[in-house]
Amino acid sequence: MTATNVRAIVWNPRMNVYVLEARTGDFEGRVLLSPAQLDMLAASIRDAKASMSLEQRRLNDDADPPLFA
Repeated sequence: MTATNVRAIVWNPRMNVYVLEARTGDFEGRVLLSPAQLDMLAASIRDAKASMSLEQRRLNDDADPPLFA
């Protein structure tokens, strides 16, 4: 999976969309998102971060205890 670098999110009132400028690897471009799509994207990112946090906690809980405490 390639990391995406979001450079800007700008509201375009004339078109009633957000313009997301991003760069992924060798690709750089713009994506038009409706307000609802931007909300769904934000919720998806929040869910992914929460899942990663839970997984990290689970991994930390399953870690071997130190040999000498």
